Amino acid sequence: MKVFKLTRIALVGQPNVGKSCVFNFLTGLKAIASNYPGTTVEIKTAKAHFRKKQVEIIDLPGIHALSDTTEDERVTKDYLIQERPDAIIQIIDSTAFARNLYLTLQLLELKIPLVLALNFHEEAKEKGTRLNIKKIKEELGVEAVYINALSGKGIDHCTQKAIKAKNHQKKIRYCKEIEKAIRDIEKLITTKELEVPKRYVAIKILEKDHSYQKHISSKTKLKRIIDRFKGKDIKEEITIKRHGMASVLAEKCSTTKEEPFELTISEKIDEIISHRPIIGGVLILLLMLSFFFLLVYVGGALEELITALFEKLLIPLIMPQIGFLGSTTTVIIKYLLIGLEAGLAIAIPYIMLFYIFLAILEDSGLLSRIVFLFDRAMHTMGLHGKALVPMMLGFGCNVPALIATRILGTKRERIISCTLITMVPCSARTAIILGAAGFYLGWQYALLIYAIILILILIVGKVLAKYLPGEMTGMIMEMPEYRRPSFKNIFAKTWLRMKDFVNIAFPLLIAGSGVIGLLQALNLLETITKPFDPVLGKWLMLPTVAGIALIFGILRKEMALETLAVLAGTTNLLAFMSPMQIFTFSLVSAIYMPCLATFIVLTKELDWKKAILISTMTIILAVLIAGALLRTLPLMGILT
Repeated sequence: MKVFKLTRIALVGQPNVGKSCVFNFLTGLKAIASNYPGTTVEIKTAKAHFRKKQVEIIDLPGIHALSDTTEDERVTKDYLIQERPDAIIQIIDSTAFARNLYLTLQLLELKIPLVLALNFHEEAKEKGTRLNIKKIKEELGVEAVYINALSGKGIDHCTQKAIKAKNHQKKIRYCKEIEKAIRDIEKLITTKELEVPKRYVAIKILEKDHSYQKHISSKTKLKRIIDRFKGKDIKEEITIKRHGMASVLAEKCSTTKEEPFELTISEKIDEIISHRPIIGGVLILLLMLSFFFLLVYVGGALEELITALFEKLLIPLIMPQIGFLGSTTTVIIKYLLIGLEAGLAIAIPYIMLFYIFLAILEDSGLLSRIVFLFDRAMHTMGLHGKALVPMMLGFGCNVPALIATRILGTKRERIISCTLITMVPCSARTAIILGAAGFYLGWQYALLIYAIILILILIVGKVLAKYLPGEMTGMIMEMPEYRRPSFKNIFAKTWLRMKDFVNIAFPLLIAGSGVIGLLQALNLLETITKPFDPVLGKWLMLPTVAGIALIFGILRKEMALETLAVLAGTTNLLAFMSPMQIFTFSLVSAIYMPCLATFIVLTKELDWKKAILISTMTIILAVLIAGALLRTLPLMGILT
């Protein structure tokens, strides 16, 4: 059997340039997603045979520059330096060629064979700008190929160029002062075996990257070189020079047709959405609310369908057939089926719908506008505007909301966002709030619970923003053109993102259901709740059996209400509990411990210590606030 040499090609590009479309075209749906070591940032890889060559495609996070400003940028930079792929394909938005070239100039410094994939060149041409491939090769020393990421045109040719690419890049020169400093620092680099060129190390040292100073033979001589720039921010100087060079190169490598000034369709829409914050905010809010109701009603209808399939057909059909296995085994199997039901009821209605919506927002260009409009408001809680998307999703289901926090740039933002998402009332919690407090006490009490939770989220967010170490991401982003989303790309993105839940959280959810079933079969659930009687019975003044219902709520939130009705022996909760107890039970259920699926995903997205800490915090908040309101609301004449 003939063995092919593996060629590794890394896909790099700024956000919204069509990188994921190129990856999906080259790899289909065979990608393996994994977190980069020591981070929660995901990279995707896939292997394929391409014209008698075995190729591995690596999809790196979308970035604006090779720096450590965000975790995405650090991961991309570290991967390129440490793994040294055989070639890089940089996907470029031809309508914003100069801005994209800023990243190109940094990639050239790594001396890894580079090919530029010029996407959206048809749109650039319509605007009167045509990129000259021959001139790009003359000025940069790299190959460039026109592509259409949506149709796949030119991608095979671009990949072939990357496989054959060699290091013929031209050196990009800065001003005389910076070039002299680079040469002088290169002379101080004594390490013989470097992962990157000496020039790259020298530039990074000038940019205040202290990790490279270990390669310097004399710190004293280095200080003298740095001191030449006293009174100047050398890092800012290099950044300005790069932007200047990118602009000059863009002019040299393109021809622009002068036409009368006229706003494009994208610019006309942005005049309403982006430049008029109040109108834009209202329109975006209406869009998000529309999706929220779509998620609740369509997702809820699908969930009811799946639940009915299990509870009225599959479980009644299977359970009588396995009675011979014994009571313990029968109960465990029943709970395994409940876990399977819960997993399907979450994954299909909520996760799939959310990822379809997210892909539409990304591909249409709307996501960037949403981020821009709500950035200032989210900053009050130490979050980037992008955090609004997973927060809104949390009202449907916390599981995909937690996974969606991967779009955030720093670990600090992900911790804050994940913590707040676990407090957002998902559709299952809404079922308890409306099915208990709303149905038995009135809509105003359901609204009161929502108001309490919202206030809690704001307070916890501000506290975390103030005391959690780390920096907040700045608002540096460009607005892509509005584009018609591709159904094929939406489907591919949805499946690639859902695979993580299907392959990891789903099996763990079923296993956890089996454990709860075992505890039930061994009559240990009541024993487990007994130690909590001082909290449940005396502080919260709830019936002891409510503790068992709350434990079942960990498996799936709405099961807390269902189990409570079973334990009470009646669906009329007012015959079993007082109005104040119903309110207390609803409030505790809406705040305390995330469900099992949420906890599992929270563990994966952060780590088990943080997952336990966040879950413990929600339990403490639920108990303290519910107990306090239990004693204050009657004094105010409410729920006496």
